[in-house]
Amino acid sequence: MKCNDNCSNVVNRNQEVADGDDFGNDCDDDNDGINDLADNCPTVINPDQDDTDNDDIGNLCDNCTDTPNPDNSDHDNDGLGNLCNPDDDNDGVDRRQPEDLRGKL
Repeated sequence: MKCNDNCSNVVNRNQEVADGDDFGNDCDDDNDGINDLADNCPTVINPDQDDTDNDDIGNLCDNCTDTPNPDNSDHDNDGLGNLCNPDDDNDGVDRRQPEDLRGKL
């Protein structure tokens, strides 16, 4: 008799599958049918796995969908990733301005 483990990287002795996909409950936290190890947004249902900027973070979990920001850093905690936030430190100065013009416009 051969046993198939539906969640081979996580201990799940009861092998429960509540949503009918092939992954154990402990391997698909958002129940979108994508194993968490391969899911680009493991806590939000996104079966299409859209990733506009190709940074391996699904659009629904990405705070900067048009610019690769693989660490999803957000220094000022405004929900907009640093790499696409013109004022990522909330000092009122657009970081995209040349240094010699900052604060003078």
